[in-house]
Amino acid sequence: MLLRLLRRPIAFHLSTLFGLLILLTALWIGGTGYTRILTLINLHGEKSSESAAREIQLELEAIVGPVELAVGLMRHDRANLANALPIRMASLGVFMEALGGLAPVNALYIGYEDGDFFMVRRLRGEAERQRFQATGDAEFLIQSIDREPTGADGRFLFLDSDGWVIDERPMPDYPDSYDPRQRDWYRVAWENQGVVRTDPYIFRTTGSVGITFASRSSVAAAVVGADLELEALSDIIARQKPTPGSELALTDAADHLIAYERSELVSRRTEEGVETAILAEFPVPALRALALADPARAVMDDRMPQKPSSPPFQRRYERDGQAWLGQALPIPVGSGAPLTLYLAVPEQELLAAAHEIRRNMLITAAIILVLAVAAVSLLARWVSRPVRDLQRLAQAIADLDLTRTPDRASVFVEIQRLQSAMESMRSGLATFIRYVPSDLVRRLIASGKVAEVGGGYQDIAVMFTDVANFTAITEDMSPAVVLRATSRYFEVLTRVIMQSQGTVDKYIGDAVMALWNAPSADPDYLNHACMGALAVHRASEELNVTLEAEGFPALRTRIGLHCGEALVGNVGGTERLQFTALGPVVNLASRIEGLNKKYGTSVLVSEPVRQGAGDAFHFRKVDLVKPAGTTHPLAIYEILGAIGEEAYAVPPARLAWAQAYEAALALYLERRFEQAEAAFARLTEARRGDRSAEVMAARCRDFWLQPPPADWDGSFAFAEK
Repeated sequence: MLLRLLRRPIAFHLSTLFGLLILLTALWIGGTGYTRILTLINLHGEKSSESAAREIQLELEAIVGPVELAVGLMRHDRANLANALPIRMASLGVFMEALGGLAPVNALYIGYEDGDFFMVRRLRGEAERQRFQATGDAEFLIQSIDREPTGADGRFLFLDSDGWVIDERPMPDYPDSYDPRQRDWYRVAWENQGVVRTDPYIFRTTGSVGITFASRSSVAAAVVGADLELEALSDIIARQKPTPGSELALTDAADHLIAYERSELVSRRTEEGVETAILAEFPVPALRALALADPARAVMDDRMPQKPSSPPFQRRYERDGQAWLGQALPIPVGSGAPLTLYLAVPEQELLAAAHEIRRNMLITAAIILVLAVAAVSLLARWVSRPVRDLQRLAQAIADLDLTRTPDRASVFVEIQRLQSAMESMRSGLATFIRYVPSDLVRRLIASGKVAEVGGGYQDIAVMFTDVANFTAITEDMSPAVVLRATSRYFEVLTRVIMQSQGTVDKYIGDAVMALWNAPSADPDYLNHACMGALAVHRASEELNVTLEAEGFPALRTRIGLHCGEALVGNVGGTERLQFTALGPVVNLASRIEGLNKKYGTSVLVSEPVRQGAGDAFHFRKVDLVKPAGTTHPLAIYEILGAIGEEAYAVPPARLAWAQAYEAALALYLERRFEQAEAAFARLTEARRGDRSAEVMAARCRDFWLQPPPADWDGSFAFAEK
């Protein structure tokens, strides 16, 4: 009975109780002491900001000054005149001594006009040693490129702390992959006088983000450079916060972020390189609002890409219900353009003493409000408890955590009805998500729109799997036994596909179709797809051990992977839709999977996948084919393992065999069938049971006896799937 009487709209309860409280509080507090507190804010805040700016300027000059000095001195060194690695090694002591005195700098180098390159790098930390596969005693690394008319020589030399060479490694691909003359630091320094400073970018060798100080040599056609990682500047910013809640950021003349206490927000890596954050778009509201209020920004347009020099400014503003004191201060650093320090300090933290004055003014009001505050506090907790429960339930549903249910019933009619509606939605989603990819459901929920027929073109990776001889394996089994085995099989494959950021599109009999880069975008989707293919193969092999122990035949999985542009979206009718991908890339992925049966392989991928995956995996080129239904030649590869992943490491003997296979395939493509047949025959002897070598040896014998036509493009056309 009491619960029924108390059931009233929540707006009635809240407006009645809190309206009275706000009215009483407003009558006592209204505006007293505002002018005095504001004066204290401006005075104290200005002094704190300027002090922090001075400290940061001193620390920056302590870093940048020696770096510019070292680069300025190195531009006169005789190493600039050296034209070969042995001669450049004579200046090694100068490089090592300079690095020893420049803690934040990890590399000094010289780029020459003819494309030669000489870098001395200090190896810092175990991660960097592992990246370069350095020996335990190595303290320095020399990266060298010598270009001669007879060819280019690239090599890495590892040195101990005394400068003695303890390991030397030829790097034949290094000269082709790196040319100092094409780097921004070389071009900018070559075209300007004195020491220049680049915009932030990704260091090619280490993958870290930083800036380069460079200067054109005074004695030769060369450019001297030094790398400074931005993380060092971010550490300086983090140490100079006036209060715990303060926000500081350092920007360059173009308003790009140079340093912030969380260095991972300063920049992000993209496919084109590195993209530094712009303060006006920064995800820290207090700093973003301060940057947009900077008067210097008002004169920035397309004709003036850099912010003009301006005096410091300060202002008081509010952001997200919190008052801030903000300042922007120019900081001259070295010979480059001045930087700008943006400092935002919470007023509440900065003016603890000022707030004490205000608290003293409210003593009288506090006596009256004590009882009301206590009563309202208890009542507000009681009122807001079901709202908080409902909020947690809504968040759980939005996150597709469909196990949570309402904690308790509410006395508010609206909330009780909403609880019932959300419980119905939760149970419906719990059923719906079993039929639709969870990423797609999240996108539908986030968009707030009704799914409809349609889609768009985008690049994706498509994987097809199939069980070898599934019909023969299961023809004498009952449907119930087959269902249990395939359910376990699909569960294992689905789990590893999702763990590799893939999406199961559909199950087709004993086959699985999976997508990467759809429905959710994934910039590294090709690497994830390759890793997913390896994981599916391994997981199915591990499952087979269990199945065979239980008396069930092994389910040998064949996998095909292809990538390209496809139409991705919803197909079907108005009453029922299916999210899928359509297009030639899907059909070709299925054809590639079927070729495993021809070559006795387990995981085959296409040439586009091989190119997109880069150097992260070991591949073996198997053949050049025209799958059934296609007219264009396509190179297919077997993926052997992942580089740097112990679980997918490839034995050296297997790699050597794969290299020998590719050499034999090259002979075959050059129409040297007799030599190719002999090479494939040796491979068959070395690795008995490898069907691909047997197939190629037999084909070479046929072509030896009856050569293909003169316009043969090297491909083998398959007439059947």
